[in-house]
Amino acid sequence: MQYDPILRWQGYYGLNLPGDIRTAKTHGVSAITTSEPFLLEALEYGWRDDAYWVASHVFDAQIFRYNQTGQLTSLSEDHIKGKPYFAYNAILVDEKPFTSVTAKRTDVSDKRGISTKGSFGWWALLRHPYAFALLENLTHLQTDGGWYAGLFEADMSANKILTLNTNAVVLEALHYKAFGPLVR
Repeated sequence: MQYDPILRWQGYYGLNLPGDIRTAKTHGVSAITTSEPFLLEALEYGWRDDAYWVASHVFDAQIFRYNQTGQLTSLSEDHIKGKPYFAYNAILVDEKPFTSVTAKRTDVSDKRGISTKGSFGWWALLRHPYAFALLENLTHLQTDGGWYAGLFEADMSANKILTLNTNAVVLEALHYKAFGPLVR
């Protein structure tokens, strides 16, 4: 619940990227910053001031990447249809910005995706044109069985996997939009 003991800031082209001080070098486990933990906390409990402060830097980093590259960016952990089956698509992995890794820290940035659940979460929580643009680009991912996990950045093809994880966050985002946080 408190960021102070473990939060660090890493400079990146004038941005401050939030990360965990416990990295692979210091603790043997990568510190991975994605959208999802911040989105889930806010969707479920509402924004705490310090959580909003850190989350806004996560969101701003993704907008920055889009502005620099033209690549829509909504980074979260996601299942993948086919190998490697799961990736942490992050704004920061240890000290490396905008990379994707497996649980064993293998770089799979060629499988980086635009996350459906990340996009829905930002859309529900923030009234920002970028959040609306993310969602507009994913509307074709809705199926009769739910929402696909997202789009692969490399070729903008659908990551055609249906997961409870993606669809639960989509439902939480819709609930938040209609009623506010799950817990009051």
